[in-house]
Amino acid sequence: MKDDSFTEIWNLQKKLGDRIFEERNIQENDEFLRNVVVAMSVECSELLTELQYKWWKDKKSIDRSKILEESIDILHFLLQFWISAKFSPEDVINAFKEKNKKNFKRFFSD
Repeated sequence: MKDDSFTEIWNLQKKLGDRIFEERNIQENDEFLRNVVVAMSVECSELLTELQYKWWKDKKSIDRSKILEESIDILHFLLQFWISAKFSPEDVINAFKEKNKKNFKRFFSD
């Protein structure tokens, strides 16, 4: 993956979101942010369904393309959440790196 891939998908989501907001007259406010989190939760449930979490049902082969599609839906909403909350790609990358360091220390400290 190229270093600029994250910024590329960020910009693609921003373009999509901006058009949806304009055409549907959606306001980016606290209520919208809550709704995005609800949408992510729904997409997580759809991903769980594709992963066949119901141990009491007979299993079929897992469709990797559907798993990818559902996880991309989650990514769309997560990107939109960050964009609408006025974070930048750099903010997210830096926060990820910091949290990653903390997790390494938490799990692998001597």
